Amino acid sequence: MHTMDDETYETVLLLVQGKFNVPVNQRTQLQKSAVVRFWRRRDLFALGPEESPTLYFNGKKAVKTSDVSRIVGKTFKETKSAGYKKLKHRAPNGYAGLTERQIRHVTSNN
Repeated sequence: MHTMDDETYETVLLLVQGKFNVPVNQRTQLQKSAVVRFWRRRDLFALGPEESPTLYFNGKKAVKTSDVSRIVGKTFKETKSAGYKKLKHRAPNGYAGLTERQIRHVTSNN
């Protein structure tokens, strides 16, 4: 599982909730690929216990691409400015799709 862009995340979230009602001929390419991603692994997607709807994949929070820097920054502060290898081992415990390459990119740019 990789990180998802915002439109893919929202589409899969609506599919899990059962509220996705866009006709096939009006779907964007991202929505079509999100539907395929969902149907191939529909038993692994679930809603989280939070008040706001949160998407989980295989028991871990699914990560939006736009949230990667926020998650890495939070983990970076918790580990007191550790390197990206240490961040990789700490952050993925609760997040699905967060890779070492993404963490290294965020830490080297910020």
